[in-house]
Amino acid sequence: RFGLYDVAMLNSDTFVTVSLDRTAKVWHCDDGEKWHCTATLKGHTDWVYGVAVLNPHTIVTVSRDKTAKVWCCDDGEKWHCAATLKGHTDWVYGVAVLDPCTFVTVSRDKTAKVWSIPTTEELALMTKLREWRNAGIKELELDERWQAVYDKLPAHFKYGFSLQELSEALSDID
Repeated sequence: RFGLYDVAMLNSDTFVTVSLDRTAKVWHCDDGEKWHCTATLKGHTDWVYGVAVLNPHTIVTVSRDKTAKVWCCDDGEKWHCAATLKGHTDWVYGVAVLDPCTFVTVSRDKTAKVWSIPTTEELALMTKLREWRNAGIKELELDERWQAVYDKLPAHFKYGFSLQELSEALSDID
């Protein structure tokens, strides 16, 4: 009924999908043959566009409802929303993990935000990003650290801002 929008692997036998039905679903394969849904994560109030795995027990989802949600599975079975991150003023359509405690969200509001877990503190903000629909990236040289961060981002996340803008925003968190 509703299309899937993104997928991320938790481990070799578990993955997460997000959908336009406002949910994320955790899928697991016990026997190597049949996949089944082990959890449906509800909490977003609009389409869910992206998912990223911080570790096998923590994921982040982003949504058209202008939020990112951090989901945790403390006991290996039951998932819960540990935090709802607000601050974007338009759809949040991309998320990328920088390290096990830090991730970036990007929004149609032409901003990208760097967040920290478990504090859910906003560490950095990039503004004045090009219109999110515009393809193309400015070709700039960066040191190896920033190039490595940029290379981790999914292709759809890279549209709308340059390497230099990413470097400037993240330099504050060194």
